[in-house]
Amino acid sequence: MVDLRKGDESLLNTRFHYMARNTIDYWMVADSKKLSEAEVVHSIASAPVTEQTTFQLYLHIPYCAQKCSFCAFSGGNTLDFADAREYIALLIKQLDKILQITPAYGQKRIRSVHIGGGSPDLVRGQIGKLLSHVRGLDGIDDNTEIAIECAPSTTKPDFLDELIAHKVTKLSFGVQSINPQIRANVRLPRSMRKVEELCEYVAGQTPIVNADFITGLPGQTLADVEADLSYALKHPVINAVSTYLLTPALPLLWWLM
Repeated sequence: MVDLRKGDESLLNTRFHYMARNTIDYWMVADSKKLSEAEVVHSIASAPVTEQTTFQLYLHIPYCAQKCSFCAFSGGNTLDFADAREYIALLIKQLDKILQITPAYGQKRIRSVHIGGGSPDLVRGQIGKLLSHVRGLDGIDDNTEIAIECAPSTTKPDFLDELIAHKVTKLSFGVQSINPQIRANVRLPRSMRKVEELCEYVAGQTPIVNADFITGLPGQTLADVEADLSYALKHPVINAVSTYLLTPALPLLWWLM
């Protein structure tokens, strides 16, 4: 991990001179046939365990408050307390079933657990039940990274309190851009107030506070990208940055929507 608060306003001692073309279509489904459930189970159960084997978990919470225009995944959906409680219970149950057939479980330490979405913060305080269960898994130790995503505009204190109580090591959230007009274009609040409130709440409580940005948004310029990075580099709480280039075809679709 690189501490972005150190050094100048460049990214890893390089500077942007032009916008690179994105070659990764993260939202595209491969042409190969879809695996059946039986094939997935077989693949997991027969996975070899070697000296080089590493063990990492990804847990998915698919709920979103809205359909963001830059996202090609599921649209917004509602989530009440009963739904959140039921989903977390089912997620724990499925996790245990999969671990029971995973050869590496019990043999290898779990290096990391990433809880993504969607917006996991929408399950509110119910996230504590999942984190408590994760902390009790065989192979979890003090060096295991526990990372989770959230959306600043919908994150509430009860969710953050559970993250702090269960010693989540990394909190990641989408900023995308600090330019108010660009944020409005992608259906995010124009103001950065919620981002700042989130950072203030977890300051000193969560070791890694990661801000996620997008490069290549409609109307975005090189100056906008530099301003985004400068904001993160100078921020007193944000100490990690992730960023990706948007697929060139997507902006054309946005203007047609």
